[in-house]
Amino acid sequence: MEIIEQKMDEYFKWIKQNYKYKQLDGSTEITTPFRNHLNDFIRIYLDILPNGNIRLSDDGLTMSELEMYGIDVETKTRNKLVNSILNQFNLSLENDEIIADVKNDSFAQSKHNLIQGILKVYDLTLTAKSNVSNIFYEEVYDFLFDEEITGTAKVAVSGESGIKYTIDFILPGTKTKPEILLNFANNLDFNKITSDAFAYRDVKHNRPSRNNLDSKMVIIANDVDNSISNRVKQAADYEGVSILNWSNKKGILKTLQK
Repeated sequence: MEIIEQKMDEYFKWIKQNYKYKQLDGSTEITTPFRNHLNDFIRIYLDILPNGNIRLSDDGLTMSELEMYGIDVETKTRNKLVNSILNQFNLSLENDEIIADVKNDSFAQSKHNLIQGILKVYDLTLTAKSNVSNIFYEEVYDFLFDEEITGTAKVAVSGESGIKYTIDFILPGTKTKPEILLNFANNLDFNKITSDAFAYRDVKHNRPSRNNLDSKMVIIANDVDNSISNRVKQAADYEGVSILNWSNKKGILKTLQK
């Protein structure tokens, strides 16, 4: 226990020594020992409000740097993530500033919450890398829901070979319209189109149909962040697979609603 207390004292001493303060016009800039994704020290700002209360904020730096990093926090999915983080740490967002209003004697907790919230929001930089595919999928699902495109998500279907495939979304057929097997692709490369085309060939004649129409295979592809090569388009045409560009929402609706 003594060793733990000693090490904790060392940690608190290090924390205290590595905070820096700078008086600005109307506010105090606090440089913390915590770093963001660019390895820069996180800065927060203390303002005294007209009513005497204390307000802590990041002065809009976090959202500005995410934008510079190429991350659109206005997408529905990322917006949900940001709001969830703000609620978790009792923070608010005003004019792109992340804010913690200090209540009574809660300065220490409010400052801690603000720093934790900023670090958590900076984690959205990961959505530009390893998690971006999941983000894209959620955005497409949200789009289909908002536009009231009815169907079933994440359906396991069997092919003639007996192999089972997961289709991202299936729109049921009607008396005059074929069933649509809808997959999403954040990066529609040749491997992805080949894989989806193989599944389509194996599945389409094995699908139950009351209108005697073969199912159609459609892929919604993220052409905003990743280009689609001519080789991929040629392979899709050859296999009878339709590619819908995410940048053309009207085109997607026209195909899915007709």
